[in-house]
Amino acid sequence: MIIDTLENSDLYVTLHPNFKKAFDYLKNTNFAILPSGRQEIEGDVIFAMVNKYDTNTPDVVQLEAHKKYIDVQYVYSGSETLGFLPLTKQTPSQAYDTENDFQLFEEKYDELTFKKGMFSILYPNDIHAPGLIDKTSEAVLKIVVKVLI
Repeated sequence: MIIDTLENSDLYVTLHPNFKKAFDYLKNTNFAILPSGRQEIEGDVIFAMVNKYDTNTPDVVQLEAHKKYIDVQYVYSGSETLGFLPLTKQTPSQAYDTENDFQLFEEKYDELTFKKGMFSILYPNDIHAPGLIDKTSEAVLKIVVKVLI
């Protein structure tokens, strides 16, 4: 997992051939006017999910992991906590869903707070629980750019 601010995203563009496209999209798009849902960038190779939600308590959110895509999660507005831990030999609570590229886990995890302008790069070995309450529940606008491995 990588954590930083969008201002420093150029440090990471060499880590994957499509990271530059992902970060350019995040830097040059006005997400305040876009509807929630999928936004096309380059078909199934790279696309964005615009998410508008109120943060939740840990009892509502499970850890997830992906196998086909790397997540670049960017907090456009609001603040949330992200639960995370490395994927080692945990047993999924929900088996891998190949169509939707995720599996779920019920594990104890560490937490980090993400504020406006911050992003994380989450690889398949990064189990994560997004959308958790920071201090109180608040509205968050977060963009998840899915980058095909």
